[in-house]
Amino acid sequence: MNQAPSLIKSSSSLRAILFVSQKMTKVIQKLYETTAIRYLRTMGEYSMKDAMRQFLNQSKLKGDIQAMQIEEVWENLMGKTISKYTDSIKIIHHTLIITTTVAPLKQELLFQKENIIKRVNEALGEGVVREVMIK
Repeated sequence: MNQAPSLIKSSSSLRAILFVSQKMTKVIQKLYETTAIRYLRTMGEYSMKDAMRQFLNQSKLKGDIQAMQIEEVWENLMGKTISKYTDSIKIIHHTLIITTTVAPLKQELLFQKENIIKRVNEALGEGVVREVMIK
């Protein structure tokens, strides 16, 4: 006879656990759905350009892509002559590294460091370059 009441107690405990478990599952599911909807709404508010910019800001590809952008606009920024005699352009840790073998061009670029930083940052739309190194 002692076993019958313990079975009743354990089955009611199991029912209570099952009831609480079901309620918790519903709460978690509702929380997930509202979070997912909120996420999708905020993603819908971004244009493709903004979403890509946000991705790149958090990505390790950012420096490489910015270097490619500078190479593309270098001629427009500095002119055909400077662009023609520039061997390479790189960005490493916010430093724009310009390589050329033409000594007078090196001297001219040294005088224009501040102007180069300003133009490059304006072209890329943010403070990418803080320093210029001429090699």
